Amino acid sequence: PTSNDLPIIVESINGAPRLFHLHNFISETEAEELIENALSIKDPTNGLHRSTTGQKHEAQVDNRRTSDNAWDMRSETAMKLKKRIFQLLGIQPFENRWADGIQVLRYQNLQAYNSHYDYLDHSELRLDTKREGGANRFATVLLYLSDVEEGGETVFPKAYHPALPSSERLSITEAIEKTRQTGLMENVTENSWEEKLIGECRSKLSVKPKKAFAALFYNQMPHGGQDDDSLHGGCPVLKGTKWAANLWVWNGAVHPESEDGFLDTEWDPEEPIQAEFYTTVEGYSLWWNEHGFGPMELDRPIGMN
Repeated sequence: PTSNDLPIIVESINGAPRLFHLHNFISETEAEELIENALSIKDPTNGLHRSTTGQKHEAQVDNRRTSDNAWDMRSETAMKLKKRIFQLLGIQPFENRWADGIQVLRYQNLQAYNSHYDYLDHSELRLDTKREGGANRFATVLLYLSDVEEGGETVFPKAYHPALPSSERLSITEAIEKTRQTGLMENVTENSWEEKLIGECRSKLSVKPKKAFAALFYNQMPHGGQDDDSLHGGCPVLKGTKWAANLWVWNGAVHPESEDGFLDTEWDPEEPIQAEFYTTVEGYSLWWNEHGFGPMELDRPIGMN
């Protein structure tokens, strides 16, 4: 049960991708606590900052992911939710090494994340789930922490909502035109990736954000390997602010763990060093050798591994 002592109800929404609504999974109090925790984190690596894409030393700012994010690694609320997620998935006993921290996300006006997979590319053998000992992101649990006036859905562009009659389905172009007529897209550039994403969000299978609501989908097929139908995106916020969070559960140990049960943060000289870069002067961009990470904003950190 949640802190409201209500039973968790799992509602099957779609078969491909395998998408479920989780009723009563998170309480409003827990949603508010995750936001408060994210805003209070002073560590520049885990505190609220511009989201990046890529893993470890390959992480970089991506102009198709424009949200801010924070990592809640050890708070009482985060650990409680992680254990609840493992229990729901039937993975017992709880193994902290089988999950990342809870990622808390803030999307403001027109911020979005273009469609992508949570399953990681297995150029590294340890990520190939078809190999013995390989592990990857098995399931994603989405936690919606606030109401959003318009936009901010999570879209699965390879599927239509199964309850929608085929006669009522819109093309992406039709959905864009219909949404533009509402006046909500005045500041959306024509032919941009944001415009296309809005068209997908208004025509394909999506989950609308609602405070204290949750959803679950799977990134892997039962036999291992990526579920191609799990492609998803964070729709642009058209009015209001969206707070959300997610947890990736792996199908094996992915993180080292210390004796206290938390992720071990002791530095390994063989691993890349994490760093945060700031600027107090306008007009600067961040570069490493010949690789550019994009323009820097005043007093807004860029985290690198």
